Amino acid sequence: MSTSSDAGAEPAWTRAIELERLRVDGRATVKVGARQLALFLHDGTVHACNNRCPHEGYPLVEGALDAGSCVLTCHWHNWKFDLRTGANHYGGDSLRIYPVKVDDAGMVWIDARDAPAEARVQQALAQLDEAMADHDAPRIARELARLDRAGARPELAVAHAIERSHERLRYGMTHAWAGAEVWLRLRDTLADPDERLACAAEALSHIAYDTLREPAFPFAPPQPLARWQAPAFLAAVEVQDEAGAASLLLGALGQGLRFADLEPALAAAALWPAGLLQMALFAGRNTPWLAADDPAMPAMPALRRWAVADAPAFDSQCTARVLDHGLAQYIFPVHLLKTWVAVRDEIALGVADDTAQALRAAVNRLFGARFKQRHLLRTARQAAAFVARED
Repeated sequence: MSTSSDAGAEPAWTRAIELERLRVDGRATVKVGARQLALFLHDGTVHACNNRCPHEGYPLVEGALDAGSCVLTCHWHNWKFDLRTGANHYGGDSLRIYPVKVDDAGMVWIDARDAPAEARVQQALAQLDEAMADHDAPRIARELARLDRAGARPELAVAHAIERSHERLRYGMTHAWAGAEVWLRLRDTLADPDERLACAAEALSHIAYDTLREPAFPFAPPQPLARWQAPAFLAAVEVQDEAGAASLLLGALGQGLRFADLEPALAAAALWPAGLLQMALFAGRNTPWLAADDPAMPAMPALRRWAVADAPAFDSQCTARVLDHGLAQYIFPVHLLKTWVAVRDEIALGVADDTAQALRAAVNRLFGARFKQRHLLRTARQAAAFVARED
């Protein structure tokens, strides 16, 4: 950010340093309130900025200042900032710049006030857009922390991200949107500020990865919009007529219909008979593993092995695992989180004790599994087998 002052208010100047002292080295650090600022004298002009690099905190007073361009380089990771504007030539967080004046007595004054909260919120959202476009997870977390300091809840950022990403979901809703709701619900159970930030940052980083890397799709059908008719919509879905289904849905929105009006048809379309049959076959294939009341069934050794003795301690362990999952692909931790929370919610609604024990054991086994994020040997074997049969 280039300045911290409210453009509509009078500056609040604070004495910082004598100009003659600043001329000795051309740079100095000063304390203004709780802030440590770096001052630079460049080509006769005094510039003031936060002394800590917004990336990882290197003291910028020790950075390299280019005599010609007024660009300050951080020595840790080579980030470069224009001291006149705060712009980051590297492409990451901007540097906060403070208004400066020098009076007739040679005293340097700084206006180190914060901008109004709304201005800081809007700036954090704009910078969050940049971070998400780059899928820069550490910066996403920093911008969320700045948003929090400005008094805004992460729900604002999630809604903002969904609004920006909705037109990129041609092939269906992302797990990231569904996962965001569960991450925020987990956050609401936590007191530690860092853990709360971790939940929001994971939700936003997943949305950035899953949606913003996809091209925008206008969802505009080639034909004129059709008047909403649920049977026609279901028929279009059945024959996979995407343009026809989109025309009917957009027509419904044009008529002023709301989600509640469309929900029955959408639910019927989602419960596709072929899909339900596939789910039934899958459940049937696994039936032998579900008969927990029969000691001879294969499920019994697994239930005993993964049994949970202390439910509250297990919940704490699950929280710790999802907050520090160490998994590179977002799909794995979000499935861990959603499965665990769904089981926890189901048990809270009231189930038999043996059912609760089986559910916790299943989650315990899931959390104990080692996820293969890539299948190198299987991919090679499948490729070789396919090519061998190709001709």
